[in-house]
Amino acid sequence: MSRILILLIFFPLFSSAKKIILKPQHSWGSVYNGADMQYAPGDTLVILATDNWAKIGLYIENVHGTKAKPVVIINEGGQTKLGAIALHSCTHIKLTGTGGGDFYGFLSDGAFSAIDVTGRSSNIEIERWKVLNAGYICRAKQDPHCDPQFNYPNWRMDNISIHDTWSSKINQDGMYFGNTAPTSGRPIGCNGETVSPIPMRLSNVSIYNNYIESTGRTAIQISGADSGSNRIYNNTIRRTGFELNQTQGSGIIVGGMAHADVYNNHIRETFQFGILVMGSGFSRVYNNNIDSSGILDGVSNPGYRISIACNAVYTYPLTTSRIEIKNNKVGSIDIYNIVTGKAADTWETGNVICSNYLQNGKAAVIQNNGNINYTSDCRSVQPVGQGRAAYNTDRNTGR
Repeated sequence: MSRILILLIFFPLFSSAKKIILKPQHSWGSVYNGADMQYAPGDTLVILATDNWAKIGLYIENVHGTKAKPVVIINEGGQTKLGAIALHSCTHIKLTGTGGGDFYGFLSDGAFSAIDVTGRSSNIEIERWKVLNAGYICRAKQDPHCDPQFNYPNWRMDNISIHDTWSSKINQDGMYFGNTAPTSGRPIGCNGETVSPIPMRLSNVSIYNNYIESTGRTAIQISGADSGSNRIYNNTIRRTGFELNQTQGSGIIVGGMAHADVYNNHIRETFQFGILVMGSGFSRVYNNNIDSSGILDGVSNPGYRISIACNAVYTYPLTTSRIEIKNNKVGSIDIYNIVTGKAADTWETGNVICSNYLQNGKAAVIQNNGNINYTSDCRSVQPVGQGRAAYNTDRNTGR
């Protein structure tokens, strides 16, 4: 036997990926810890449609793939009813509902939060889910913790994406990415002391191709996403803010310590703003179609009948803000279509607000409350990718 053949027998060139079927363990749910599992990067974890997952949760922690070989979590045998899933301190995971004939291979009905990403997680992709009657569709955040490894600046939740989902009747917020007090201010008790750690930040967030209707509060919000390329695009959002809280219920919010490109979104009937940007760094809002902001089922929200609002707020560390608002179609019945504010004196020069029009084709009305320096000349704007012109509306049926 040749020396090469002997080496191939004992040391094969490629190791084959395994399929591991996850099973319900208790009436309340199942916990799988990667430290106790016989798995490897590239393996597939399978959730069977024939198992009884509909009312229970699945908690997965410390499971790690690689960039070249992510661990895939998938349904099998048709649309799989899964109460909820949480990924804690996991990396390089693809969570996908592509394992059967249904476009939305996973269905979560009645969960507090259908999908959670927490802890020292990164490189997580979520796709092809249908969520009904939930508190939240998806939360990707780690709240302040007594263990400093879970706080800023000791970990960054990087490269998190959710796309191609369909959701309706959400009681709280839809997509809730990052802690909404990113500069601290929410005290916790640790070892008998009251402390206010700065929560974990995010980077390279992508939220796209989602259909969201009927939320109690905001449909999509990110906060603390202060680095990388963050994008919110090609989403369809309808009827947000059924809590009728004056300060809740926007279509999309880019919150404190965050910046993002927000484009090609279709937004209708929001109790608060259509789009609100109050982050830090450079954000762009373009090619969105927004109407009926600040009014929901005939109930008006005074002061919020505004399609697009932007504000500069306090940040830590202190940073500046810059905005580009271009080529948006906004509401014809707005009080003002685009409004600026200045809660903190951090606006840079070089802002751009240009080529924004009402649904009836008239020029958008701008209220510059922040007295920011901006140009209305679109020729000064660098070209940006346009993406798809509109969301694929055949998904709106929730097939």
